[in-house]
Amino acid sequence: MINRALSQTECHALRGIAILMIMLYNFDRHLIPIDGNEMKFGAQYTQLFCLHWYNPLYIVSFTGWTGVCIFLFLSGYGLSLKYCDGKCLGGRELWSFYLHHLTKIAWLSLPLMALYSILNSCMTGQWGITLPGPYWFFPLILECYLVFPLLARLSTRALTLLIATGVAINTLCLYYPLGETTLWYIMRHHIFAWYATFATGIVIARCGKSDTKWYHLLLPVALCASYVVKPLTPLTDVLTALTFCTFAGLFRNRILTWVGRISSSLFLLHAFVRLFLYQWMDCEGMVYMTTALFLVITFAVGWLHHRYMPENKPCTKQHV
Repeated sequence: MINRALSQTECHALRGIAILMIMLYNFDRHLIPIDGNEMKFGAQYTQLFCLHWYNPLYIVSFTGWTGVCIFLFLSGYGLSLKYCDGKCLGGRELWSFYLHHLTKIAWLSLPLMALYSILNSCMTGQWGITLPGPYWFFPLILECYLVFPLLARLSTRALTLLIATGVAINTLCLYYPLGETTLWYIMRHHIFAWYATFATGIVIARCGKSDTKWYHLLLPVALCASYVVKPLTPLTDVLTALTFCTFAGLFRNRILTWVGRISSSLFLLHAFVRLFLYQWMDCEGMVYMTTALFLVITFAVGWLHHRYMPENKPCTKQHV
């Protein structure tokens, strides 16, 4: 039996989970000697995680990167519903769609990327081109907007085949590295992984989610296994999206919904809070205290930004 997948409240709650995962991952991953199996499988990190599976900071440092998967899934899901599965994007509407999202992302991202890079260079003394915090997500979501009209024209079966192909290619690369050139790195991360997660959102918007009990039991087990079992690692992106979508009702509460509503402001500002705390405090010596302080300050400035700058429509989500 198939029914409609997510309500607006559930979408907000999932955004709340996603932004918390991303914030904690970006802050604690430099303080905890562990990293996640994103597009790779690090045996040493996996063993370290298994030894410290009860530590919440190790959990977010190892699995928090999958918050991006939830955002991408919700973007595909929301776009498919908002634009009638792409059927209303033709002719002038298509160019208007592209222009709207391009200007919105440029307005949000370019000033922040420049400001973050300047501050980071001034504080660290390392001048030159640096990766501007978590803002690499802006060009990624722009790419998803650009390919959405093309993906929306594919049948559900073709999209499912595209997702399976992406997972298969990443599995092949996991065992037989085909080189680490910049072009191949971009293709693996974007085309074969992130696009597959984005396409999963489109498929779920069309088909809904299954009520089959074995499916509900299998998903969380498979997701947990994908974090620590090498052959399942390429499935982590899609499994994260499907698992959180299936169990979205469990996360529907006021706190996560509120966090989800201000998630775009939190995403925009949390890198600045992290930058200042890293420079002014001994974060490695007081990991738990600085993490709590990081969350408090980020929520405060994020709420103020959301409250007094309501005209900034977030590009990291779609209202459904």
